[in-house]
Amino acid sequence: MNEHIKLSVIGGDARQYVTAKVLRDAGFDCVTYAMPPGCDDGGEGIPATASLGECLCDTSAVILGVPYSNDGRHINCKSPDCAIAFRTLCERLAPRSLILGGRVTPEAQATAALYGVKLVDYLEREEVNIHNAVPTAEGALAIAMNELPVTICGSRMAVLGYGRIGRVLSERLRALGADVTVAVRKKRDEAWCRLSGFGVVGFDRLASLKGCQVIFNTVPACVLGRRELEAIGAGTLHIDLASKPGGVDMDSARELGCRVIWALSLPGKVAVRTAGEIIAESVISILREEGIA
Repeated sequence: MNEHIKLSVIGGDARQYVTAKVLRDAGFDCVTYAMPPGCDDGGEGIPATASLGECLCDTSAVILGVPYSNDGRHINCKSPDCAIAFRTLCERLAPRSLILGGRVTPEAQATAALYGVKLVDYLEREEVNIHNAVPTAEGALAIAMNELPVTICGSRMAVLGYGRIGRVLSERLRALGADVTVAVRKKRDEAWCRLSGFGVVGFDRLASLKGCQVIFNTVPACVLGRRELEAIGAGTLHIDLASKPGGVDMDSARELGCRVIWALSLPGKVAVRTAGEIIAESVISILREEGIA
């Protein structure tokens, strides 16, 4: 039974508190430490431990936030009185312990291995990325609706990239009546876009997107440089959904007067409960695969 399995949820944002509640409801003995302000027990029955040592005592796994760290050294923690070095966390755990986190770096993997700790990135799981595409797309739509003086219906929209987020976003834009063009690299994606009724351009023809009300970028590489931004013009709103380093040359955009909104981590901002539930489901799957649950 899961109630004899202790899980320690440390730091992160409101998503991790939702994750803790879902894990508790699944029967795990779940404790928290260094939760963000406002994410306390609140009668939910999730003990908030007073120290890192208490939190880690007899734990079966540690769950960190997204990303696991903001600076590559310390655990991502919004609690004002808490600064935990990732190395310190590894030192305090027994060998063969398990840490789960988001956007894990090779350096973090090397540190964990040094202490005999297994570090798993739950954001690398395909089901997590597929599920997260929905709140990301919906969040992007909300930004566009808030920023535009016109409706999405009847507007020209472009989506750069046809991965998980690009697919979901393109479909939702079309459902709202937008004229959607998708920028793709692969012939396979071009074929799927044409079958779905989208306009298609290659990344060498982004200048043809001049006149679009919004361009949504999903590619985590600089695809909108000075040349592309100059050709498209300052009248287009760019909503960059890509993780660092992003897909827009921000210096050129500022110089050219282009409007850019870099919308990072939208699931945790627009759909905290859904995002936390997605993480919890992934955590449970990993615990089963590791023979813990």
